[in-house]
Amino acid sequence: MAAVDDGRFNVFLMTYNFINQEKAERVLRACDEKKIGISIMKSNPMITFKAVQGYVDRIEQEGKPMDDTLVAWRDRLSTKSNQAKEYFGEYGIVDDEQLVDAAIQFVISNPDAHTVCLPFNNLSDIERWATLSGKVLTRDQASLLDFYRKQFGELNCRFGCRECAHACPHDIQVSTIMRYNYYFQNKGQEKYAMERYAKLDRNNADVCRESGTLRIGLSR
Repeated sequence: MAAVDDGRFNVFLMTYNFINQEKAERVLRACDEKKIGISIMKSNPMITFKAVQGYVDRIEQEGKPMDDTLVAWRDRLSTKSNQAKEYFGEYGIVDDEQLVDAAIQFVISNPDAHTVCLPFNNLSDIERWATLSGKVLTRDQASLLDFYRKQFGELNCRFGCRECAHACPHDIQVSTIMRYNYYFQNKGQEKYAMERYAKLDRNNADVCRESGTLRIGLSR
């Protein structure tokens, strides 16, 4: 909001999706009043869950020991996923792509979100994403996303939240560590993430081993 009021910026790149709505929509409305263009990133919050599952699967396949916190996180995600399958079947959802399409349509259905940054890995992706242009979210899709938000929302960090950082007694840079963890697990930038993590100028996640709080995978 400070950037909105600053007056020097014509375009914002920001996070907005069906799980992280409230604070983002406040910024979107303010940008509309100031005629600031918006490009949305991280429109698909499910990618985090899929990346963590892939990370866990790889550790298990390699026979490496797994942190207790990661095991607990995996088990919670697996339980919720199994509970969701029956509900998804009622809406004819047979694969992740349909859910991702609904997530993107949620974003572009908001007139204050002008464009979405999407991954293009091959030429067929162009056709897939282009077909979503101009479409609005259907009532069934909205119900589906609402269910997903209620079922999985507690596992997703909120945009601009920082409550965990304020609650930390060790002054750990939680948001920064989580960002490096995102690079590590979601983006496959493991070397870069570990290098950045090693250069932290304050306490890192190692102190969580003694305090019993969340331990990030990058502290290996």
